[in-house]
Amino acid sequence: MTCCVATILNFLGVATMTINYSADMIANYGPEPNVQIYYLDGAEYVLSDDMNQVKFDGVNINIDFGGPGEGFVKIF
Repeated sequence: MTCCVATILNFLGVATMTINYSADMIANYGPEPNVQIYYLDGAEYVLSDDMNQVKFDGVNINIDFGGPGEGFVKIF
């Protein structure tokens, strides 16, 4: 589904993140989220090519950044 504005969550200095996939998110994006991770690389944000780090258990989106980093998560 692409009906709605994406949810953007910033991260800084964390190695993992757990995001509750709320009822509002389900209503906006459907039963399974699309997730992209962007890392700060110099002065630019670069889309991660390793989506194996993102797991969805039906309730939470669990992300392993592979160590502390900086960037943002896009859910759509």
